[in-house]
Amino acid sequence: MPPAPPPEGGSPSALPHEDLLQLIWSEQRFRQDALQTTEGQPLLIEFPGWRVSSGGPDFTEARVVLGSSEDAVALFGAVEVHWRSSGWYAHRHHENPAYNSVVLHVVLYQDSAREIRREDGRVVPQLELAPLLGEPLPEIAEQGRSEASAAPWRQRLEVQDELPGRCGVMLASETALRRVVAHAAEQRLLAKAEALRVRWPQQPEEELLFQQLFKALGQTAHAAAFEELAQLYPLRVLEQTIRQPWRSSRPQVLSSWFGALGLLDRIPEEPKNPDPTLRRELLHWKALWEDRPERSRVQAPRQKRYRPQHAPERRLLAMYHHLQCTSSTGLLRTWLELLIHLNPDDPQLRQEALRRTELLWEAPEWEIWKSCWHAGTSPHSRGLSLMGADRLLVLWANALLPFFLAYARRHEDRALEQLLFRIFMALPGEAVNQKIRFMQHRLSLSRFPQARFNSLGGRQGLLQLHRDFCHNFHQGCGRCGLPELLEEPDLS
Repeated sequence: MPPAPPPEGGSPSALPHEDLLQLIWSEQRFRQDALQTTEGQPLLIEFPGWRVSSGGPDFTEARVVLGSSEDAVALFGAVEVHWRSSGWYAHRHHENPAYNSVVLHVVLYQDSAREIRREDGRVVPQLELAPLLGEPLPEIAEQGRSEASAAPWRQRLEVQDELPGRCGVMLASETALRRVVAHAAEQRLLAKAEALRVRWPQQPEEELLFQQLFKALGQTAHAAAFEELAQLYPLRVLEQTIRQPWRSSRPQVLSSWFGALGLLDRIPEEPKNPDPTLRRELLHWKALWEDRPERSRVQAPRQKRYRPQHAPERRLLAMYHHLQCTSSTGLLRTWLELLIHLNPDDPQLRQEALRRTELLWEAPEWEIWKSCWHAGTSPHSRGLSLMGADRLLVLWANALLPFFLAYARRHEDRALEQLLFRIFMALPGEAVNQKIRFMQHRLSLSRFPQARFNSLGGRQGLLQLHRDFCHNFHQGCGRCGLPELLEEPDLS
């Protein structure tokens, strides 16, 4: 079979848009017998992945097997596509943590012997397609062309992107979908609670709640580091200091947290920092940190890139004010009292739960960190909440509901357990992320305007379905069991 013709003169402009190569990979339009990577390792493609039109790698959820049957290794993750192997470094993917999920680099031509490395240092196997094409590249590009179509491969990609999955095509009824999503949501919450219940005998209940709140505050970028920080400075050690007036407790607690996370290592210079008050505060905390006889550091890695509103400094300030707010009653007792005052039959349950949650996380007006994202940014004219509504919902989903469900089961409190499930389905859903958007599209939820699954439980259910079916599979939609579940009649 003839290989694809090389570009004339090696000019990048001689090649069509990279969308064409994405289509070739997506449709698997190349010879796949005895596949090998450019390093000579046997390669089996079990699923090419789902194309992503937004930023980051070109395909996600791909599964390939590397090596022979004796030493085969299954790789699951993203696939990045380039015309030339040098495109990886030309686009600086080796410096971008967003590409640390890439498990295969697919190129038309290998124009460099340089191995492909991710930002985390791991080497990425590479597949060259040019010798495997069964027809010349121009013919592939011309297929489907019409007078009104200058790039037919893009139309084919768009059609693929718009098609629902088998689950969406075979969906029998909205009732079946609601049943399956609700079951997935329940299982997701129960699994989180069970993971906590196993840890229960190892430490006091209040410490476990403290750690879970800290971990959920960290989001993906800082979750492991924040959980380790909560273990380095447990609540029982902080309680006495937290109860002191804020002028005394605030610098003591925050200098420890900031120092342990390395946030005091680099303080912006005066000309770069438009708020001298904030810089003076950081310098004061740095001095307190350096005066400590013991300075334990968090070892867990933190992502370098995150949205400004998710800056770890702001999350730590929010946690400090929350601990101050709950210090007189105690962290665990405060949250138990909040739950006791919620009525599961109240039609305003959602609003009341959110209102009480916001009060417990509200920072005072004088808090300087409410006016900026982090130490190197200009202050805003209006205050910026340290804890947005979406972050509070994530706290409920990942910390409060799992913890108190485990608590209710340990203490055999059926009333509390039922309340927690009502809250789970009543609270609004967290912000739509890529996985939720993917499930909404594949299930073709737009057909059911009254069933958008916008509750916290609904979106958690979609995430669980993604994990159970779209994430854990071998050959994509073809062997997925979700469509069969959605075909089952409603037996309720």
